[in-house]
Amino acid sequence: TLVNQLAAAAANSNTDVLDLGESLKYVGTVAGAFGYSSKDTINALGVMANANIKGSMAGTSLRNILTSMTKDWTFYNDKLGQVTVKTRNADGTMRNFGDVIADLQKKTEGMTKAQKVQLAESIAGKRGMAALLQLMATDPVNMAKNKQLKDALDTANQGGGKAAKMAIERVNNIPGQLTLLKSKLQTAGIQLFDALTPTILNGLKIINKGLEDLNTAF
Repeated sequence: TLVNQLAAAAANSNTDVLDLGESLKYVGTVAGAFGYSSKDTINALGVMANANIKGSMAGTSLRNILTSMTKDWTFYNDKLGQVTVKTRNADGTMRNFGDVIADLQKKTEGMTKAQKVQLAESIAGKRGMAALLQLMATDPVNMAKNKQLKDALDTANQGGGKAAKMAIERVNNIPGQLTLLKSKLQTAGIQLFDALTPTILNGLKIINKGLEDLNTAF
């Protein structure tokens, strides 16, 4: 069930049930319209959460990625030439999301980081590029985390929801609550910094101007 999947994801990625619920508010309808299961959607959100892309930010980012899949992704790779990542099956239905991302990972091999950033922005826009880059990441640590999350979601409903109960037990203690608090603070810090960036820059300019005037005076 959805509850079991949410609990399993919360226990196996850097997020919690509340953040996942917030993400689904923004992407759930679109994912359903595209034919993606809750497991596929939650898996993608969990991968994003491991890069501190959570809540409404994750939901909006994934929605941008999904809406870009109304057409195939075609781009140029210096190593492979022009390549295309198919987003639909021959009958017009959407390909499995994990397969699309795996195909994208394979067809971007050899591309520089800058090229991947440019590609991610062209596919998902500025709001979705960070999330797509995280989904594309193939470093061993990231891949191991992704496999752990996928395995947990694949078995979330086994044993009458035993996975969900274990997930809840893992966070229903002081260390677990501290982990959730840390996760919340990290997310809040990122969002607050983004919101305050213009103010911070303006304040720094004022301070620098004041120091220049003081130096001139002496």
